[in-house]
Amino acid sequence: MRVLFMGTPDYAVDVLRKLRTVVDDRDIRVVSQPDKQKGRHYRIQPSALSQYALQEGLRLDRPHRLRDLATEWREFAPDVGITAAFGRILPAWLLALPKRSVNLHASLLPRWRGPNPIAWAIYQGDVSTGVSLMEMALGVDEGPVLAKREVEVGQETFTGLSQRLGLLAGDLLTEVWPELLSLPSHAQPEEGVTYAPKFSKAMQRVDWHRSAQAEARRIRSMSDTPGAYTMWGSQRIRLAPPGIEPGNVEPGSIISRGDAWMVGCGQDMLVLTSIQPQGKSWMTPGAFCRGLRGETPKWLT
Repeated sequence: MRVLFMGTPDYAVDVLRKLRTVVDDRDIRVVSQPDKQKGRHYRIQPSALSQYALQEGLRLDRPHRLRDLATEWREFAPDVGITAAFGRILPAWLLALPKRSVNLHASLLPRWRGPNPIAWAIYQGDVSTGVSLMEMALGVDEGPVLAKREVEVGQETFTGLSQRLGLLAGDLLTEVWPELLSLPSHAQPEEGVTYAPKFSKAMQRVDWHRSAQAEARRIRSMSDTPGAYTMWGSQRIRLAPPGIEPGNVEPGSIISRGDAWMVGCGQDMLVLTSIQPQGKSWMTPGAFCRGLRGETPKWLT
């Protein structure tokens, strides 16, 4: 079967890598987002999927407007359209182009519809999550589901869970591949629908009055992007995934232990071993304090 494969992040790379074990490269056409400015220096960089396709010599499209390639895609005549975290809502004409258009969504639908399901599963402390192979519809992740696979959520970061789910999605796709065009689908239940939007700027700031467990989940869920932070005076400090220790100290107060900070929360303490002060590289809290050569931080807000 000829495949029009659309995706953007590393999650999509894991799916495509597995797809190539059952589909000849000549029958795959990859579509990803246009190159964008990224990083502290705003350099133009291709998406993770674009980088992979270029390295492997796969046919790659990076359109600013999907309709600009409508004629070429019709001539390609895909049997199946597959999306994996593509990041755009597909128009009706594109959904109707293949014999079947499916999406490998990184949640157990109808929970966490939307663009940020992996991060929200971590943020909310879900015990389990998974991937859903669904038929594409015009509504956001509202289409009927063809198959699901479930996994437990550990104490992992967004990047770690994304990697696990990408591999799981690839395995699911190749498992059902022989009967994909005829696989029956089932409408999503109306109960249990939740949405996973991009995190707001307000959600990025740590709240030291909440429990250490809740704030550790916040930091892990944003470890890749956009990053969780706290404030010391007027200085913004980004936080790496922390540890947790029991303790009952004032929320936001700092206890130094070697190069680490123990910071009080509403319940227990976060153990910070790596921070990124605004405009600087990642460092230990101890190195940060030594660089100040003056006032030592005692409170975070």
